[in-house]
Amino acid sequence: MKNTSWALGAAAFLLLGSRLALSDDSADNTVVITRMALVMGATLIPAFFVLWRNQINWREFFAAPDPIVVVLSGVAGLAIWPAAWWLMSIINDALNDLFGPFTAQALFLPAAWDDTWTLYVLSEVVFIPLALAVLIWGVAQRQWSRLWVGSLILGGVFGFIGIMVFGQGIAGFFGYGLCGVIAAVVSLRSKSLWAGFATHATFMYANLSLNDELTKQVYEVVNNTLEPKPYLGQEWLTLLLVGGFVCLIALQILRFRTEVDTPPPESPQPKNAWLVLLAFVIAASVVGYDEIRERADREPLQADLQAAQYPYE
Repeated sequence: MKNTSWALGAAAFLLLGSRLALSDDSADNTVVITRMALVMGATLIPAFFVLWRNQINWREFFAAPDPIVVVLSGVAGLAIWPAAWWLMSIINDALNDLFGPFTAQALFLPAAWDDTWTLYVLSEVVFIPLALAVLIWGVAQRQWSRLWVGSLILGGVFGFIGIMVFGQGIAGFFGYGLCGVIAAVVSLRSKSLWAGFATHATFMYANLSLNDELTKQVYEVVNNTLEPKPYLGQEWLTLLLVGGFVCLIALQILRFRTEVDTPPPESPQPKNAWLVLLAFVIAASVVGYDEIRERADREPLQADLQAAQYPYE
């Protein structure tokens, strides 16, 4: 579709603006609503502009796929979630050693969710994934007919969005990038934004509901500091192997259900896809630079605060 690359580039800087606009480090309902509105506006405005410019049939664009495809997409998102946190934990440990500890904004800490739980679930699991689905799994995925090229590019875009939007910092690129690759695969195979939405929404709900359980399984408190268990130890490897196996089975079943006897002709690949990635690299680099600066300024003992966010008793 025409103007898609420009719309994605615009969305990158609009998302950066929405992140920088939230300077208040609090987690009350007003901040949650404001953030949700800013992120939705930053993604829906470019997406609807592209749909309008290309005169897309709205009923076809938002058409519901096979319900089993949606279920399988959600299963894949849930199954890949432990692997995403494994990657983010490894990268975060490396960044801690290089630059110092990182504490996310209050909005993204589990200790702050009690007072905003319902609104936070609606924001993180429903409205923001739905807005991103329209732009990425709806508009952008139509640009690529080659599965793995499109999946890697869209996964990279989603990883950069993870840095700017979801609060895990630079390490979020790897975890959300992995989720993005899976969401891209299911949306490209099914040609439906709802498949990518199901993967993203399920992944985000696992972030909110299962994070404490994951932490209890694969982390331990050592000298009042929350430390991960060995990344190649039994606990992590069990989650990785089981989750990876379930994800592969779900993707394989989805492939069988969406295959057609006569594949559609390949559409021309966008020539300026690198500009899209460059825009997201620049936008995410601003947030990443702020994180590195904060890590350098933060006292090492602040890392101990993480243990208080995941009580074991």
